[in-house]
Amino acid sequence: MDASKSASATFNLASASGLLNGDFEQGPSIGWIQQPGPLIYRAPDYGIAAFSGEYVAYLGYEDDNRHIATLSQRVTLPNSWPLYLNLAIWLYSEEMCDVGYYDWFGFYVDGRAIVENSRLCRGNTGGEGWRTLSFDISSYAGLNVLLTFQIGSNSIDPLASWALLDTINLSNQPW
Repeated sequence: MDASKSASATFNLASASGLLNGDFEQGPSIGWIQQPGPLIYRAPDYGIAAFSGEYVAYLGYEDDNRHIATLSQRVTLPNSWPLYLNLAIWLYSEEMCDVGYYDWFGFYVDGRAIVENSRLCRGNTGGEGWRTLSFDISSYAGLNVLLTFQIGSNSIDPLASWALLDTINLSNQPW
């Protein structure tokens, strides 16, 4: 039996998939398209610990008054099933949950939302600190796709929302 199709076999597909620098430890200039500017930083520079290693991707409010931050990478996904994108995330928002406008965060494959929180606020970010998430992207197995993480804030108020990302990998098992 092919180990890539076995439900009992666990493997990390990152090296076979073309996903580069999923843990960001190769530094800010390898593998990722970062808009509107640099998004990969040393976690200690922000006074926090990375989920693993030293580098993280920071998407969110900056002093330049940005309202949208995008981290993306074009990859050819392994042609295996099941296929999960696993990551560590620390999501935070200062937005109140009782207003009519919200910040948002999403993960997209070729522009299609795999997960999108369009009402990002203090009560629905998953709590303080790092947590692990897994997204089933089996329907895209074998395809060349654009993986995109994006956060946006409304321009109505100055309250900030941000996401820290770390340890992004592809696997046949969710975390």
